[in-house]
Amino acid sequence: MALPIEQTKPPNTSKARLPPKRGQIKVKIISSFVKLLVGVASRVGRGLSRHRKVATQEAQAPMQPEK
Repeated sequence: MALPIEQTKPPNTSKARLPPKRGQIKVKIISSFVKLLVGVASRVGRGLSRHRKVATQEAQAPMQPEK
């Protein structure tokens, strides 16, 4: 009598990870740096536009004589 042969698979059958293709790491670093700069520039721009709006509203407000 022959016993059925069971094939055993190792518990980790995931594929091996290959290193990234040439230049991908540089691209990721530069793209994240650009995104950071865009975010900072937009925050600064919003701050300047608010400052300008406040300054123009104060300049356009009529001066009331002091009593």
